[in-house]
Amino acid sequence: MYLPWLKKYNLLTFDKIDSTNSEAIRLVKAGVRGDHVIWASSQSVGRGTHGRRWTSEYGNLYLSLLLDRNIITETLPQLSFVTALALRSTIAQIAGKEKQKLIGLKWPNDVLYDGKKIGGILLESIKVKAQNYLVIGVGVNILNCPTNLDRPVTSLLAEGIVVKKYGQELNIFMHHFDKFFDKWQNKGFGAIRKEWLSGAEYLHKTVCINDGNNNITGIFKTISKDGTIVIKLASGEKINISSGEVANKST
Repeated sequence: MYLPWLKKYNLLTFDKIDSTNSEAIRLVKAGVRGDHVIWASSQSVGRGTHGRRWTSEYGNLYLSLLLDRNIITETLPQLSFVTALALRSTIAQIAGKEKQKLIGLKWPNDVLYDGKKIGGILLESIKVKAQNYLVIGVGVNILNCPTNLDRPVTSLLAEGIVVKKYGQELNIFMHHFDKFFDKWQNKGFGAIRKEWLSGAEYLHKTVCINDGNNNITGIFKTISKDGTIVIKLASGEKINISSGEVANKST
């Protein structure tokens, strides 16, 4: 089911690898062209945002998309929202549509299930000979989840959701990714932004964001047309933040 995506991508599979994102970057540096999907059963040096180590045991979904599309650099962050929508649709299809309300999208690159992290996205770009390449790393906790995070985490299995066939989650995800990627290309970020906001965690609630330098508290109003988060401070001023860790501070 959904195998047509294989006509568009070169699929590379690994039982174990250091990192699917690292392999994608190696491919770029080696001069490989075309779109690729790098899929691994486990990773020895998986990583998340801000250089964090990501535990990557057997049984979960680990993949990287290598897009050889020369996408405009300024629009690259928008693909995190495209990917998040694909992940939400994937989990909803596996879990059952009635559980979609439990799947939250946490700015800028996490997917939550019942308030607990179940998946993450890591975007990395590389430019070679005036050509922009984008690497989209995706991890979803299916059978197990990391225990070294400072936030609640879960897996599909822990939530009573079973993936019945090995590889099913990859096929479903790629089907949805292509759907949302085409929507982004044809209708622009506005359509993606609207749909992402419909599932946004903490929207219109008080949040605290650590941008790497400061802790900023305010109300999460929206995301801008370029994907930054818009926060309303106690003074009434609205500010845009391009990266950071979001925590809900509502009581």
